[in-house]
Amino acid sequence: MRTSGRKITLFYAGIHGLFWMTCGLMFNFASAYLLDRGFSNSQIGAILGAAYALSAVAQPLFAALFNRSGIRLSSGMACVYAIMAAMTVIVLALPLGRGALAALIVCIFMLQSAMQPSVNSLHRGYALRGVEVNFGFARGVGSAAYSVMCALVGRLLYRMRPRMLPALYLGTMLLLIACLLAFRAPSFTAAVPGEDRCRREPLLRRHPHFALLLLGVVLLSTAHIFIDSFMLQIMQNLGGGSAQQGVAVAVAAMTELPAMVLYGRLSRRMGVGRMLCLTAWVWVAKDLLTALAATPAALYIIALLQFASYAFYVPATVEYVSTMLPPEDFLKGQALVGTAFTLGSLAATFLGGRMLDLLGVRGALDSIQLVSVAGAVLLTAAASRRHCTAKAS
Repeated sequence: MRTSGRKITLFYAGIHGLFWMTCGLMFNFASAYLLDRGFSNSQIGAILGAAYALSAVAQPLFAALFNRSGIRLSSGMACVYAIMAAMTVIVLALPLGRGALAALIVCIFMLQSAMQPSVNSLHRGYALRGVEVNFGFARGVGSAAYSVMCALVGRLLYRMRPRMLPALYLGTMLLLIACLLAFRAPSFTAAVPGEDRCRREPLLRRHPHFALLLLGVVLLSTAHIFIDSFMLQIMQNLGGGSAQQGVAVAVAAMTELPAMVLYGRLSRRMGVGRMLCLTAWVWVAKDLLTALAATPAALYIIALLQFASYAFYVPATVEYVSTMLPPEDFLKGQALVGTAFTLGSLAATFLGGRMLDLLGVRGALDSIQLVSVAGAVLLTAAASRRHCTAKAS
């Protein structure tokens, strides 16, 4: 390869940074934007839930398209983001009714969510060609960019109306499109000989413990996304607002860069199975403490537990897929992990708004703890019975 692995890692880190900035603008401030446009909590939950439901279907479809057609993964993603940019321009330029606005937001959010497995897989074509790309560092840069974006936007919303959010999203997305077009990642079909050969037995039947992992991800992500999606309401219940929400999200995201950089060393010592167990139970502790928090400042401290929960979960699941599944199933496996996370997001957002309206913030947080514990149990069971069939990259 003419380009060194270090240069590719830096460019890949820039893509992660822009990708997670768009995610921060979209998902963490969706409630603020939609509340400003006159939507209720239940309607916000329904809009986000519809986007996640469609994304759960779209993720494996995109994986199959990119995997079998030979389309360069980065170029395919750029085309998807161009469609999203066009829809965002419509949101900004036209006086849309609430129904049309909701439909466009569902489409944009669905496509954004569906791209996560693809951005996590961009490096794999290089890895299969022997070029070392540091996924943990790249993903950590994404978290750092997410942190800075959330902190800045939280402050801006304290002074300006949330209707500025689509314009910020559009600008960040155009930069991401440019970077994706410049990042000429090798295609998966070209990188993996014999990838098109179809196996008769379904992937989950060949790897039952992977199915157990997916169920655990669904449940853990339900609790995680509920708290993330309705952090504004949680803050307001404690006497805070959008500025305090931005600080809490930023504190959590700031822990992710050092955690993901450190992950490689810890994983070599502990193994991916133990790392998955650790992240699951720290996640449970973080959710429980969030339910017990009495002030916004307490949530800032609790956010530090992101270091050993979600921040370890991301590289651990990528490594788990690369070690458990053969190379030809990697992109499909990443898409299934993404779909599992999306299904949890669907449950959190679709049911979360209703829970807030019926039970209040405290009641909803108390109820979500059972889901978090069940997810940790399943993830621990999957990790402790892991069988590797391919060498980790």
